[in-house]
Amino acid sequence: MKKSEITIRRSADQLTRRAIAELVQAACALQSTVIVRSSEFEVNAKSFLGMIALQMKPGMKLVITTKGADEELALSKICEWFS
Repeated sequence: MKKSEITIRRSADQLTRRAIAELVQAACALQSTVIVRSSEFEVNAKSFLGMIALQMKPGMKLVITTKGADEELALSKICEWFS
């Protein structure tokens, strides 16, 4: 299991539903389980509705947790998306 605390560095224009759908697709391509936790919610990054429910905003802090065969790659890819 790998874990990283990040701050969303994307602008509000880059946090659209289409962009979130691309993140979900990237997460679905990974073998690992990817969990994204905010101060209020914990969701599976492979769930579009879950990711929308986070109501992500620039500057928001999240904890990304990955577990599985490609957990290091998964953590790297997901964290990179938020920066």
